[in-house]
Amino acid sequence: MRESVIYQEIIEEGLQEGIQLGIQQGIQQGIQQGRQEGLQEGLQEGRQEAMEEVAMNLLRGGMTAERVAGVTGLPIEWMRSKLQEINDDPTSGDRPD
Repeated sequence: MRESVIYQEIIEEGLQEGIQLGIQQGIQQGIQQGRQEGLQEGLQEGRQEAMEEVAMNLLRGGMTAERVAGVTGLPIEWMRSKLQEINDDPTSGDRPD
């Protein structure tokens, strides 16, 4: 009987250690995956911002919205909206048509 109780305690202790180890490993994997996903998302956002900045410079330089959209792959609606902003900006130098 005593051996059975000791055996049960050993099993329970091993189970608890296994659970704790599993939780710790799960947390580490979650953190690693979160970092990788965050990095990918940040890179994508950075690329998008850079492409939009290039597009704005091309529009300010007089390139048509259609041509800039074709070159950058950004939506033509976005181009037209930004072109309107440029044309409405009284501080803008050369205004493309």
